[in-house]
Amino acid sequence: MPSGNRGESVIRWIGALCLMATSLAVQADGSEEPVTISAGKIPYVFDSDHPGAYNRILDLMARDLDRPLSVQFFPLTQAMQNMKQPEFDCFAMALKHSPNWTRFGMDPNDYTFVGPIAWLEVKAFVRTEDADVDPDTLHTRRLVADSTIVNLRPTFDERWGNAEITGVESYMGALEALVSGQSDVAITYDVDVQALSDDHPLAGKFVDTGVIVSEQQDGMMCKSSIELLPVILELQAGLDRISEDGTLNRLLAQPE
Repeated sequence: MPSGNRGESVIRWIGALCLMATSLAVQADGSEEPVTISAGKIPYVFDSDHPGAYNRILDLMARDLDRPLSVQFFPLTQAMQNMKQPEFDCFAMALKHSPNWTRFGMDPNDYTFVGPIAWLEVKAFVRTEDADVDPDTLHTRRLVADSTIVNLRPTFDERWGNAEITGVESYMGALEALVSGQSDVAITYDVDVQALSDDHPLAGKFVDTGVIVSEQQDGMMCKSSIELLPVILELQAGLDRISEDGTLNRLLAQPE
């Protein structure tokens, strides 16, 4: 074999060994494995069919991740319970102090919070024609809320915590029940209501009473593990970046 060809063969052989070593290292540290997010569907806020600000926020938070992101959407309660399964790494969007972890038989200490994305106010809304209702009597009227909010009773003050609240599937269902007259008061997150555009069919048919039932911080919950630590740190760094430059506030303030 001519010496030139022999040299080229050695170079190709060394290159192949380096490529193999790199491939094995990638497989070992899991950097090519996707980070799997169990996402709770919230129409016009965080959803695959009706995306909102939180879809964009998550994209920006994960922009510099070394691993791809796989987001799978489910009803909110199911999304949270999916964290019992080994194939899911993080839950979004999550409350920092949710009593539901314990209620579902899960230890909140097993997870690390990434956030806050927003400080949420759980507020009381009434039909536009009832705007003058006495706010001190709201907890005695026919109440409706997303079932995940009903489950937050331990965080409510005594009046609201003891009130009878009908649970429905989503905040949209609560607002629809209010507007149709099936209930007198809808309890929902302010950020969800703000996500509705001015041309939405429900727009203008209900008003904010200003009554705050509960305050929460939202963000993401990821499993506390060595493998996910770099992911957790980078997601938090990504959130901090868009918070510091004003992008986060702009996204939260503008309906999609």
